Amino acid sequence: MARLGCLLMIVAFFGLCGLVVLPVMPFMSDDTVVDDLLEEVLCVSDERIRRDQYVSSNRQGETSYSMSVYCVNERGLEREVTDDWMGVSMLGFLLPFIAGLFLLIFGVSRAVGKANKTVLMPQPVEAKAGGDIAIPTFNVGGRDDSTTLSRKLYELQEARNKGKISEADFARLRDEVLSKGL
Repeated sequence: MARLGCLLMIVAFFGLCGLVVLPVMPFMSDDTVVDDLLEEVLCVSDERIRRDQYVSSNRQGETSYSMSVYCVNERGLEREVTDDWMGVSMLGFLLPFIAGLFLLIFGVSRAVGKANKTVLMPQPVEAKAGGDIAIPTFNVGGRDDSTTLSRKLYELQEARNKGKISEADFARLRDEVLSKGL
């Protein structure tokens, strides 16, 4: 899920570059692929696309590029569609980006939830041959709570309460834990 979200976000950025950045660049001024794409999206059937590109420099010598887009019909009447071009471009960016963002968040939270369930779920107590009992241990939040005296006693009590060990085994194991201090 998270990978699909990342992929959609990457596609959104490439789409933004393809629809907004590249058509404005001077080396793309006569590119028929860009014209055909913009014409298909912005103009009606009897209109052709015309792009007017502008290059400007500020006092610091930084160059900026901009473009006005027109649909021209057979009679030569122009219809400015620059705002439509920006709207379609932003929509073409935002839809996959937002969908990808939600998929990424959902996928990561789902993965974290699964990881937390695996860490926090105690394993069942299993009796070993010879009357010994295997006391389960698990790690929560990076601390090793399984070695504390109270934790061991609690696990023994739980095993007794669930009928996994007898009262006699509980007393013997409790005394053993208390004598070892573990």
